[in-house]
Amino acid sequence: INAYSGQNMGDMDPHIFAVAEEAYKQMARDERNQSIIVSGESGAGKTVSAKYAMRYFATVSGSASEANVEEKVLASNPIMESIGNAKTTR
Repeated sequence: INAYSGQNMGDMDPHIFAVAEEAYKQMARDERNQSIIVSGESGAGKTVSAKYAMRYFATVSGSASEANVEEKVLASNPIMESIGNAKTTR
């Protein structure tokens, strides 16, 4: 996580942390909400990627109770999945 924090997306290897850092920087700079769409085939790792992004945000937020923030963010994943998942056709 520390390797991606504060870096430019084009200067880093492709990784969910690079995407999360770019969204985080734009949110802070523009003071506007950001969205990350994680898509792919069944079993491609969408849920894991979303968890990594949430862990990144919890870590770089710099909260005094970082572990508590990360725990709460990651615990929200089932709710986020129920809202964001939709059946798709092949």
